[in-house]
Amino acid sequence: GGVFQTSSSDGYGVHGETAATGVSELAPCGVRGNGGTAIRGESTVSNGNGVVGIANGSAAYGVFGQSDTGYAGYFAGKVHVTGNFTVSGAKSFLIDHPLDPENRILAHACVESDQAVNMYRGTAILDERGEAVVELPEWFSALNTDYAYHLTPIGAPAPSLHVATKLKGNRFRIGGGEPGTEVSWMVTAQRNDAWMRMHPFVAERDKAGHERGYYLTPEAHGQLPERGMSRAKETLPAQRLAPPPEAHLGVKGATEASR
Repeated sequence: GGVFQTSSSDGYGVHGETAATGVSELAPCGVRGNGGTAIRGESTVSNGNGVVGIANGSAAYGVFGQSDTGYAGYFAGKVHVTGNFTVSGAKSFLIDHPLDPENRILAHACVESDQAVNMYRGTAILDERGEAVVELPEWFSALNTDYAYHLTPIGAPAPSLHVATKLKGNRFRIGGGEPGTEVSWMVTAQRNDAWMRMHPFVAERDKAGHERGYYLTPEAHGQLPERGMSRAKETLPAQRLAPPPEAHLGVKGATEASR
């Protein structure tokens, strides 16, 4: 294929733009590619970006990926998200199975809650008075609020086991057990850092006006894929937005501007 490069101030090796205002992913595109790898972006500078997607519309996507059979997105490396991260389906981790890593995979689902909850756990051995002090990290109270305690004695019943002193100064005290008893403890707490206070977690939310009648998982409700939420934005009137100021980024082609 052809090679395009530039040393001009706009930094574009290839620049494509369309006057079309359709919002469907099938609408005319500024740059479109077909092939085994339709579009590839690769950065050769330490602070570069292989691909940048910017969307300023209220219902626009910076990057949209769709696949009915494969992966809509696949990341072979670290992923960092600065805003909310939401999943319509199940969240899980996958690892090579510890007992048969060559042939099997082990999956674990994430614990769900209608609250933004952190969980901490450990074990403690009761002293000669039948007590133990549990020390939590120094940042614990700065991150959390609204604590809940769970205690389980190991090896024998402990009907009088209890939280003798609630959390204060990042520690709490267990009491009421027999000396030498091993106690499994767990503390759950509501996340309360600065970011969460600015963006409180809301469990029940209304869909935006243009999203009503559309589903996050239409097939689960007996609906056709066309009723999926990604289609909802196609009902909005389109409007052209001012281009972003990051015109120097080499995202629209192979560029020599920053070399």
